[in-house]
Amino acid sequence: MGIFLGLASAIGWGTGDFLVRGTTRKVGSYVSLFYMQFFGLAFVLVYALATGELAEGLGRFDLETSLLMIFFSVVSLTGTLLLYNAFRVGMLAVVSPIAASYAVVTLVLSTVISGERLEGATAIGVAATIIGVILSSIEKQHTPTPAQQAEIPSGRGFRLPPGVLFAIGCALIYGFIFWMQGFYITPRIGPIMSVLGLRVLAVLLMPILALRIASGLRLPDRRSGYILFAVGVLDTAAFIAASVGLTTEQVSIVTVLSSLFSAWTVLLAWAFLKERPARIQWIGIVLILIGIVLVTLGS
Repeated sequence: MGIFLGLASAIGWGTGDFLVRGTTRKVGSYVSLFYMQFFGLAFVLVYALATGELAEGLGRFDLETSLLMIFFSVVSLTGTLLLYNAFRVGMLAVVSPIAASYAVVTLVLSTVISGERLEGATAIGVAATIIGVILSSIEKQHTPTPAQQAEIPSGRGFRLPPGVLFAIGCALIYGFIFWMQGFYITPRIGPIMSVLGLRVLAVLLMPILALRIASGLRLPDRRSGYILFAVGVLDTAAFIAASVGLTTEQVSIVTVLSSLFSAWTVLLAWAFLKERPARIQWIGIVLILIGIVLVTLGS
């Protein structure tokens, strides 16, 4: 069961990231994020009602927990918006593994706070991931497209590939919010209520924030709407699968397998989008994936 749930979560997250790349380029990152959260909310709400988690979970909220959830939601939305911007302007096979390196940030935060030392496979994993991010961020100089003009100025000979800064920012923020979720949110209200609370607040906050955005929250076209519905369901189902899997006795198996969602995204991008990173970037991608597995096994 643990193997199935771990693979299901990896495939769900990885496929969702692959699908949403197209909508971010067609309708924008903000619109894609809102409707993904909206459809995800509908799915997790049905799940929480069917399992009785909703009625039980609402009683766990107090003022302090509610304030923490608001902060958690705002920071989480910022990280996901950075991720979607990375998908919009960058090569999926490059930016997805960089964003997935958030597991290392979470580990470092947990280690620093607990005062433990990084040793063995964990230390090797951290080093491999950092080197992998650096190598993935190397690209030979070429003339940028208009959509890439917002990236940092080019250097001589090499430059940061489009979307890498967004992906690194996402990894840092996701590392923090997963640490926060593990230590402060999930212990208080449980994993299902944490994702439900996140999506409720996202659906409430994003229309207000959209008033300051020229494009607003326009309705996506029918095809993009179907894709965003699928992304919302896949993302939420993957979270539920991982959460249920972590309640079994096969915690390490579920954790390792679910952390490989980026490898699935890279494979889909290679097969269907014909993305071909440079050789040095492939080395970096492989190092990131190996590092994530080692960090997960060692933690």
